[in-house]
Amino acid sequence: MMARKSAISVRGDLVKVGTFTLFCAAVMVLLAAQLSGTRFSSENTYHAAFTDVSELKSGDDVQIAGVTVGSVKDISLEDGKPVVEFTADRDIALTQGVRLAVRYKNLLGDRYLELSSGPGADTRVAPGATIPASQTSPALDLDSLLGGFEPLFQGLQPDQINQLSGELIGVLQGEGGTVQDLLAHVGSLTSALADRDQVIGDVITNLNTVLTTVNQHGDQFSTTLVTLQQLVSGLSADRATLGAAFGKIGSLAGSFAQLLDQARPDLQGTVDEFNRTLGAVDKNKDELDQNLRALPGFYQRVARDGSYGSFFNFYICSIRVKLSGPDGNPLYTPWIGPNSATQRCEFPK
Repeated sequence: MMARKSAISVRGDLVKVGTFTLFCAAVMVLLAAQLSGTRFSSENTYHAAFTDVSELKSGDDVQIAGVTVGSVKDISLEDGKPVVEFTADRDIALTQGVRLAVRYKNLLGDRYLELSSGPGADTRVAPGATIPASQTSPALDLDSLLGGFEPLFQGLQPDQINQLSGELIGVLQGEGGTVQDLLAHVGSLTSALADRDQVIGDVITNLNTVLTTVNQHGDQFSTTLVTLQQLVSGLSADRATLGAAFGKIGSLAGSFAQLLDQARPDLQGTVDEFNRTLGAVDKNKDELDQNLRALPGFYQRVARDGSYGSFFNFYICSIRVKLSGPDGNPLYTPWIGPNSATQRCEFPK
């Protein structure tokens, strides 16, 4: 009895797993079909001659009024002209007046083939027939169109450029909007640029001044660039040495900071005493100036005394005694000794 229950339980689990697997497989098939554009409805195949089908490729949609009704199957050349092979649902009646046009699907450059009705007989186009080039239109030349608006685009933000480009394509392809709406939008954008006319003018004027100055000093500017290039090349060649030096500078700065931290108390006392010394020097600056002025003559006399060798040679020329008088004024005795006018006793001039 237990064995029978176990078998039934295992069988039930297998059924559940199988059901889940089939469901996942069906979802994957549907998802793959959706992503690849695979259609399961019955379709008829047609051909259409074009003068230009740039960027249209196999797998692109075939639409009527925005509804996908088929896809592009192949593109070939016949007599130097591109011929597009496409499919459409069998319940879609293509008449002799049908018109085909290559349209932009988005701003990335993707295309699709649009079918629309036009003047002509109401008889249906036979499957496999070729629609002549007189009933087809190539894609709008987006590069030429947007190239003409390049000066305007230079002053717009990216989102404004995208909006304006989309409206241009839509209007010129006959899809929604009117030329009046487009011109109104362009007018608002150009008005925004006009509001900044003064700023734009100032920028251009200042840029012209800068370029004029650079042009006037072209030789100096070229020399500066060459010298800068040589400097950069030299630094690049010595980068290993500079890197090692910078590392040592960092170590030296750390050691110096540590030394200053240790010597700060002593330095503070030295600075205070140095301040007192400078004060004393300032008070006696006149006397100090007089002594400094007399130093050159004193040095000459000392140099003369030692000019005979590594010793000082003294010779007494004459003696004069200075005495203090009763009123405090100095009294000098006459010169005592040989004639001070002799050559050895003359002061250097």
